[in-house]
Amino acid sequence: MNNLPHATRAEPQGEDQTTVRSDEHTSPAEDRGHCFTYGSLMFAEIMHAVAGMRPVALAARLHGWERRAIRAANYPAAFPEKASPSHKSLEGVLWLDLSAQAWQRLDVFEGTDYARVQVTVQSATGPHQAWVYAFRDRNRVLDHDWDVSAFESTHLAGFFREHGRDLV
Repeated sequence: MNNLPHATRAEPQGEDQTTVRSDEHTSPAEDRGHCFTYGSLMFAEIMHAVAGMRPVALAARLHGWERRAIRAANYPAAFPEKASPSHKSLEGVLWLDLSAQAWQRLDVFEGTDYARVQVTVQSATGPHQAWVYAFRDRNRVLDHDWDVSAFESTHLAGFFREHGRDLV
């Protein structure tokens, strides 16, 4: 888990193993649910602005999922791996105990391109049930991973110019 954004970097201990629940949920999460992020929301300043709160962050891994770049976008897609679900894993940030208001703000921010899916992720503290936003339109997905470092160096500063500081 070495490619996490600097603002949320945490040092994991040991190799991560995790499972993915296959059922999709689009209903609101219960109060104080956890959110696993793999793209722009891994950056603390973006998550804080979008969620309207400052949740605790842990480095985490989602097994059986992959992240890809999206055509003509500077944010990524993630979805369960089709071929061999045990082959890949997705590193990201697990945000703990989000409020109902934070979930409403996240749902607005993610829009209809994403579906909220319940999964189990692994962190240094053990497994956690969490929600992740899965990208719906695989036709827009490219054949390569989204570049976290390129986003940080090229798009992070422009993110707030594009979306504004008050995101919802």
